[in-house]
Amino acid sequence: MTEATISDTRPGTSDEPLEEQRADLFKRLEKTPTCMLITHDADGAMRVRPMTTQRVEEPGVIWMFIGASSHLAADIEANPNVLLTYADTGDSAFAAVRGHATTVRDPVKAKELWSKFAEAWFPGGPDDPNLALLRITLSSAEHWEPPHGKVVQFLQIATAALTHNPPDHDDTYRNLKF
Repeated sequence: MTEATISDTRPGTSDEPLEEQRADLFKRLEKTPTCMLITHDADGAMRVRPMTTQRVEEPGVIWMFIGASSHLAADIEANPNVLLTYADTGDSAFAAVRGHATTVRDPVKAKELWSKFAEAWFPGGPDDPNLALLRITLSSAEHWEPPHGKVVQFLQIATAALTHNPPDHDDTYRNLKF
């Protein structure tokens, strides 16, 4: 099992125990399952596509459904290094996660992760012949979260606009290595 470490000491970096930071990150990723997945094709060009996280597991693995014969599967075969970005604009929380992706055929895991929502893309259910799993093993993550709710954030921005003094950037920032 790998262990997360913090490599950033700039102001605003969280001083919470690493286990709590990992747990907070995993909760955030599950709360905000829609992300943008950035891959590289065979020519090295970056490709971006929206994806849905099915599950986040210890020690730092993200699972998604993909088409076994898709362009995404070909991109992963060409270059397994990926970046996922998550944005929860309602909470003003953001995360960027880097990792190593592999395409997996595992009917047992597919059944474990299955939902009716996935059936829109894979009408054959968890046994659909075109269904594959994307397993992303995390290597690092950055996570930003404001210390206050939306109302306080709005008041800080309004005050800054009236006083012409930019608001302090006192977000909680976490930089984890897996």
